[in-house]
Amino acid sequence: MLDNIVEYRKIKQKSSSTELVPKNEKGDFLAEFSLEHSEIYSHFATDNTRMVNEALISHIDSIAECMSRHDNLEIRIITTKANDETRDKIEEALDHHYQKKIARVKLDSKRALLSGLMMLIAGIICFSIFMLCNTLLPSGWWEIIDLISWVFLWEGIDQIFIRRSINQYKKMQYYKIVTAEINLVTSRAKITKEQTKNSVTTK
Repeated sequence: MLDNIVEYRKIKQKSSSTELVPKNEKGDFLAEFSLEHSEIYSHFATDNTRMVNEALISHIDSIAECMSRHDNLEIRIITTKANDETRDKIEEALDHHYQKKIARVKLDSKRALLSGLMMLIAGIICFSIFMLCNTLLPSGWWEIIDLISWVFLWEGIDQIFIRRSINQYKKMQYYKIVTAEINLVTSRAKITKEQTKNSVTTK
């Protein structure tokens, strides 16, 4: 249970630490990469299964971890080959990756709910036994039953509320990534934009 509480506190701290996270002109969170097209995909990717580079995934996750429900995300990739077909393939690969994560989180939430309910029922049964038999059993035995009942109850509460809250946040985070705006920018276009900005500043 303590592990879930610690994880939940870390999530809350990250989601409130947005001052160091890069943002675009609209104020949306920005995950920006400067990659060659061949580096976007994993070395294990095939034409049928486009697997995204883990370094890219890790960077997107680190940005998305700081997002709240009201934030949006832009994924901006600087590459030498920027066209609609390339963008669609990257979007498909990211969507495939994070849809699998969403499915796993949903499954984990169902398991947490089921195990939490079972724990609560077990705790209630043990507590009932404790209430009925505390005058009949030796003190050492009913103290053990009391302890077991509270362990079951707290574990059930942890699974139903804390574990599922963590999963809800992760699911929201992954949905934000799936629905993120993906923009490809050529290296030349970025250099031209920076030069224009510098020339305007100079004037």
